[in-house]
Amino acid sequence: MADLATTVDHDVDRFDLLVAQGRDVDAFVEAAQKGVVSYVKAGLETIPINATHSELEWTALHAAAANGHNEIVEWLLAHGADGSCVTTKHKTPLALAMQRGHSSIVHLLRVSRKFTADDFVEAARRGNLDDIQAMVAWGIDVDATNKYGVSALMFAVEEGHAPVVGYLLVNGANAASGTTRHGTSLWLATVDKGHPDIVRKFLHAGASVSYKDPEDGSTALHVAAGRGHAAVAAVLVDNGADKTAHTMDGDTPYRVALRNRQLHAVDPASGLSLEVILS
Repeated sequence: MADLATTVDHDVDRFDLLVAQGRDVDAFVEAAQKGVVSYVKAGLETIPINATHSELEWTALHAAAANGHNEIVEWLLAHGADGSCVTTKHKTPLALAMQRGHSSIVHLLRVSRKFTADDFVEAARRGNLDDIQAMVAWGIDVDATNKYGVSALMFAVEEGHAPVVGYLLVNGANAASGTTRHGTSLWLATVDKGHPDIVRKFLHAGASVSYKDPEDGSTALHVAAGRGHAAVAAVLVDNGADKTAHTMDGDTPYRVALRNRQLHAVDPASGLSLEVILS
């Protein structure tokens, strides 16, 4: 207990120094960051609750949420803290709590405010199916994108979160014609990642094995062949992919695999090589 008291005293000394320098708001936010409840409550008498730290660019709610201080989060929310406030890096208190795994604070913030696309995309990036389900139930657009044009489905695919991908697709996320932030086919980008379970989910949701990249005429099977994704190639062939399809340069999937030295890649499920799968 003595060590804890010493730590708190040291923190308060820091806060008092900031106040002496005219940085009252910084002291208030740092008190929330450190979990010093008494200092936060006292500070609110003179400091706007949604004021931001001069360097961190966080509000007190951001600071408390990011560091897992439930009592302070509850108190700030009860006194009007804005749960939708974003930093210059476009982070909400909820996004910070989700990013750092503070589930009880995530719950507090969820019931206190509306969700944003940033919250939704961050949950998908982390593979947090519970939060994804809660936001979908609340009514968020499953194809919503964050400021950088990234959707929840894009991140779930990129990180290989098959349960999240499946849930998003079942709830209407665009599998057939969705695009990446660069404007390319999300379906072909999914195949490129090489997760057979996710590829199956896309096919079940309406993605086409016959789709061709408008830039070069590649099909999903060309992409899988070129990357040596034998398991994905097997899934595509089982679902009717054309092994004789040609790109604009006249290449078949077999030829692409040969050029990229991928014919010896093996599908773990069947034990078949890519050469056999594509023949």
